[in-house]
Amino acid sequence: MAKSGELLAVEDGRFLRFPHWQFDDQTEDGLVPGLRRVLSAMDASPFQKAAWLVSPNRRFRGKAPIDLLRAGKIDQVYEEAVGVVSS
Repeated sequence: MAKSGELLAVEDGRFLRFPHWQFDDQTEDGLVPGLRRVLSAMDASPFQKAAWLVSPNRRFRGKAPIDLLRAGKIDQVYEEAVGVVSS
């Protein structure tokens, strides 16, 4: 799933780290709803994706995108994620 971009894995030396905030044991696939869609929309490194997802965003009134995904605002987060590109 990490290789296909459906799950976020960040390299840490020789290891891959899977941020815990992307998982949700209440869903069928075990991931936060909408995460796969949002990750696929972003043209950025895994580290940049992770940073964007957990950082407060002024477009979301200071909330982090991952919090909005958990609240079911998938389309709103997706629309912003499309603009996230490597700089």
